[in-house]
Amino acid sequence: MEKWFATENVAYVETLEKKLTSVLNRPSNRRVTSEAQNILHSFSTEDEVYIFPHFFGELAKTAEGCKLLKKSNAISKFLKCIKSPKCSMIEKRAAVWALVRTQNYHLRLFQANHMRLHRVTSPPRRTD
Repeated sequence: MEKWFATENVAYVETLEKKLTSVLNRPSNRRVTSEAQNILHSFSTEDEVYIFPHFFGELAKTAEGCKLLKKSNAISKFLKCIKSPKCSMIEKRAAVWALVRTQNYHLRLFQANHMRLHRVTSPPRRTD
């Protein structure tokens, strides 16, 4: 995990941004027509960018991975990086990508907190 904090998270974003830049800056020799509801786009597979799995995102998919994320304070580290003037722009973008890719973690936290709150605020059930 430390390797991803140190270098791989930034490398992930750099690789993805290079691929996106390549596709978006390719000369436009595409044929796009629009007639009422009949829209034809002529694109090739070279125009596709596959967003490959992200380490922190894969961790967030499992309960055990979420425990690791919590134990490592990963989310706090990403948020601190985004706010810090010491982090470079690529580090900040990498932190944003990591946060987005860990959305399952955030959802699990929300659900867990909601269930705890529900237990505390729900009126007692009658046992007649």
